[in-house]
Amino acid sequence: MTPAVKWEIIVSKYRENLDEQESVIEATWEKIFAELFGYSILMGEIKRQYNVSVAHTNVRVDMVVGDNFVVEIKRHKDIFGEVEKKQLNDYMKLLSLKIGVLIGDRIYIRANDYSFEIPFIAENRSAIGFIQSFNKYNFDTYNVASWISHEKQFLEDVETIKQEATPDLIKDLLKKHFSERFNTLEIEEALKASITQAKEVTTRTVVISSRVIQNNYSRLKKARAIQICIEGGMKFDDKGIRFANKLNSGNYHFDPSKKQLETEGFWLLLSDEKNKLIHVFDVDGGIIPANDEWLNTNENLYKLRVNGESNDFTERKSDISLTQFHVKTIGY
Repeated sequence: MTPAVKWEIIVSKYRENLDEQESVIEATWEKIFAELFGYSILMGEIKRQYNVSVAHTNVRVDMVVGDNFVVEIKRHKDIFGEVEKKQLNDYMKLLSLKIGVLIGDRIYIRANDYSFEIPFIAENRSAIGFIQSFNKYNFDTYNVASWISHEKQFLEDVETIKQEATPDLIKDLLKKHFSERFNTLEIEEALKASITQAKEVTTRTVVISSRVIQNNYSRLKKARAIQICIEGGMKFDDKGIRFANKLNSGNYHFDPSKKQLETEGFWLLLSDEKNKLIHVFDVDGGIIPANDEWLNTNENLYKLRVNGESNDFTERKSDISLTQFHVKTIGY
């Protein structure tokens, strides 16, 4: 399971637990650290409600994971501040741990003198680094601190570029780019037309996007589909997972990479919302050809189609039946 898919599951659980108490959220994160980060509950690598004796007084910490870092849990609806951050820092000192994680309305990470926050939003670049750095088999105190430092610098640089990339600057750069081939009047007229066209495209995109949201608000999301499969007894390995909802045409559209088609293989989850079913396939590499005629060069992915109206789930472009790879069908 890729870090991106793991983060989708985490965001999904955050939304589900938005109104829950700390105890429920704590139990959820115990499972997250176990199933998504690789720590063993059975071997005592995740300690919940961990007691620390200080000056004849017992202090109870929400969670200690792998003797690597301390975790403090707050309700997702509560916005934590400096008091809660100080509490986390105090626990880190008591346990002589250099890494601490505070989970509430967002994720706050403390590593030595560095700190960083990650919001619970989908497709979050920083979240991928969090999942990779805190994985049991990758974890290293220095690497976590280094990742935080690098990530903060990256975001600061992006913000600087956004502030400095004014319309006038972009216009000047385009003028310089075209100045050797065209005269000033031609460039000005072209830029004026381009800006007008861009505004019209933006307006149309906003209108179309709002319609799509209204029409597809009930569509099953990939993260939720994966969670349903896990709850239904599925265990996914490290191969990538592709997901598709059944369209009105009766087809499923999915887009594996060249590596997945040729060597790695991939998991395929096909959601039939009308019948509330998820069909799970473990597709081997080297079966469906990576035909460049099907390649979307912008994304470097292959656009494939499965006939959802047939019982053999035929991939339309290669005419290969996927039933040989069918593992399970799960109701939801």
